[in-house]
Amino acid sequence: MKKLVFNNSYAYIYEEIDTFKKYDYAMKRILYLIAFLLPFISHAQSGNVYTHAGGGSSTADGIPATSAKLIRTTGLGEDGHGNIYFADEAKYIIRRVDAVSGLIQTIAGNGTMGYSGDAGPATNAKIASVSGICSDIYGNVFIADSNRIRFVNNATGIITTVAGGGSSTANGVPATAAKIGTQRCVAVDLSGNIYCSGINCIRKVNTSTGLISTIAGGGSSTANWIPATAASLTGGARNMVVDGAGNVYFIDSANVYLRKIEAGTGLIHTVSSSSGFGGFGVDPAGNIFSGDWASGQVRRTDVFNGSMVVVAGGGSSYADSTPATSANIKSRQILVSPVSGNVYYTTDSGRVRKFSYNPILGGLAWGSDSFSIYFNEMCSGPQIYMYTNHYAAGTTIKLYFGDGTDTTVALFAGYGFTLGFANLPHIYPASGSYTIKSVMYHGSTVVDSITSTYNYVFCSSIPVHFYRELNGNCVVDSGETPMSRSFLTEVDSNGVVVDTISAMSGFYYTAYGNAGDYYQFRVIAPPGGYSFSCPSSGIITDTLRSGLFNSGVFNMGFACSSTSFDIEGNSLTSARASSQTGIIVVQNNYCTPVNGTATLTFSPKYSHVTSTTDTPTILGNTMVWNFTGVYYNNPVYFYYMVEHGGSLPAGDTVQTKIRLSPLAGDADTSNNEEVRVDTIRASADPNFIEVTPGGHISAGSKLTYTTHFENTGNDTALNIFVLDTLSDFLD
Repeated sequence: MKKLVFNNSYAYIYEEIDTFKKYDYAMKRILYLIAFLLPFISHAQSGNVYTHAGGGSSTADGIPATSAKLIRTTGLGEDGHGNIYFADEAKYIIRRVDAVSGLIQTIAGNGTMGYSGDAGPATNAKIASVSGICSDIYGNVFIADSNRIRFVNNATGIITTVAGGGSSTANGVPATAAKIGTQRCVAVDLSGNIYCSGINCIRKVNTSTGLISTIAGGGSSTANWIPATAASLTGGARNMVVDGAGNVYFIDSANVYLRKIEAGTGLIHTVSSSSGFGGFGVDPAGNIFSGDWASGQVRRTDVFNGSMVVVAGGGSSYADSTPATSANIKSRQILVSPVSGNVYYTTDSGRVRKFSYNPILGGLAWGSDSFSIYFNEMCSGPQIYMYTNHYAAGTTIKLYFGDGTDTTVALFAGYGFTLGFANLPHIYPASGSYTIKSVMYHGSTVVDSITSTYNYVFCSSIPVHFYRELNGNCVVDSGETPMSRSFLTEVDSNGVVVDTISAMSGFYYTAYGNAGDYYQFRVIAPPGGYSFSCPSSGIITDTLRSGLFNSGVFNMGFACSSTSFDIEGNSLTSARASSQTGIIVVQNNYCTPVNGTATLTFSPKYSHVTSTTDTPTILGNTMVWNFTGVYYNNPVYFYYMVEHGGSLPAGDTVQTKIRLSPLAGDADTSNNEEVRVDTIRASADPNFIEVTPGGHISAGSKLTYTTHFENTGNDTALNIFVLDTLSDFLD
């Protein structure tokens, strides 16, 4: 049995990738085959990280992209030739990197913020906002520009507005007469239809008619697998991508969830709750590459079984030629290229960067002169991928699955119409070894065949989510946040205890057995101040079943059960020769709001208070703040600065003490007081990083991370980044 505990976001079982391989662009023709298979192979290797654009000092066009000076890159697009498009958000321009020459060119924006230039050359136009862009395979570029979507024609270089700027929120009106609100994203499908964020909704512009309609939002439900137009989408979308099948993916602005609108059915559901920051990209098969800003990682989620692997990031290096899994990747948006075999991402550091993500051929794979077949192992049965060396219309493959069933699938054209491909899942009724025969036809003529063996082991993936239930309706509503305190859950299979899991907001459990076996997840004890609400037993039961999908996420809600509270105080201070600055954080680990006071006693070596927030009562070297209504997700912050009349000697120490009250009724008074001892430093050393306490650290201790930095030169410091990676063992 496998599991991965996750805190405040869904995560999946993953395996580490630690081998690397680099391919030059000169091998592009060879990579057509490899890159096209990327969406279809679950085990893969990532190459080194390289800068694709930015990092230089020139603002000119027609120079190598890596010699260009960029400020803040965002949005990504790619055409069918592998040219990459992105926005330099701080300069209000759109740029293109040529796939063959590597030279950079401005294709839209004159560098001035504003809105002008429609029906004229795009490079003469003013652009008000470039928070999101995309492109189609022909190199036409779509810009999310303030409350409009603008279009740059690749053939003519002319810019026009194709949606927004109007006042109508109705369906079926010309897109340019519509009011679509502030835009942060735009996407386009293979037919050229445009998708954008509306007023608390997602809207679609039909490229044939120019009319706009709502495809999601406008309802009141936050449930999964409902018609998208019945869903509540407060704030619309933050990022958006359309995959090759027409499925629409977007970040729900209100909940920071990655959601998907299924093509054909129009049903909406949450794919992940961990992709709000760092952007995401989707490959042609619908596998998701999501960036996690906090961890500096990129993760790939399999479209069919939900398994997640870390494909890049998690290290500390920002240097070029760093292996992807040793790099720190702070992405803003991600693009998965089927042309070059690269994963591109934009950054706040003035660069567009990339790493390759290539399949490791072998394993469950068979091939012949004409085509090859691959198997991804899934709980429901294999996901089968087929590709041909050449694409020819009318080619089909008939599969005999070895369980008495068969099916015929048509081959589709890959990028550039060079390859043929097909994929489908198959559900087996029970574990066992199955002989699969695949016969390739062109029309009614047999071209080739492959016989292969697949060993199937039945399992089921069960996601469990813990949340705070506020209104008793047993539905995860907006504002009902994940639990943030660890507690134990006991797992049993058919009445036998098999595991114990410590988690905060939930876990994703892979259960092995046979169809009909049942698994129970029993919370041993709810966290302090809470009781079981939904279900009231604190037990979730699931029966393993055959099928492509499991029964969905099991939500367990906890309600406030006590009038007690648990306030906790933390501080961050910085002591200098002439002054000390500090932040006091007051939080309540329970859900009952509490009023009280925070008392700060600073070192008498500092003679007077120079600035504070919320006007405390000051008496000598003591400050007292009042706070009201503090509960689990509503902490309060107090800031202060105190000064010394002269200058304290470097190396001297100062003591700071904070104390919270009331104590009566507090469930845990041990976290109501904190004492800090800081060493005076003459100036801020850019290389100074400190973690306290040091040495042997007892369980439950709090760690304080302190970094000092200072600009000692004469030029303006444009950007300062404080970047670090914390251990996964820290909460």
